[in-house]
Amino acid sequence: MRNSQYAVISIQGNLEANSSIIISADSMPLDELNNEKQKTIEASTDKKEES
Repeated sequence: MRNSQYAVISIQGNLEANSSIIISADSMPLDELNNEKQKTIEASTDKKEES
């Protein structure tokens, strides 16, 4: 993560139980971050249109 300004932090598990939480972080270049952001925007727009 030293080579990138951005990181993706993932949390998996039952947050309410606090027993099996896995947290991981991966570095991500800006162009990949922008691609993921665009995918999220498109998915959100598609979901709104289905409602």
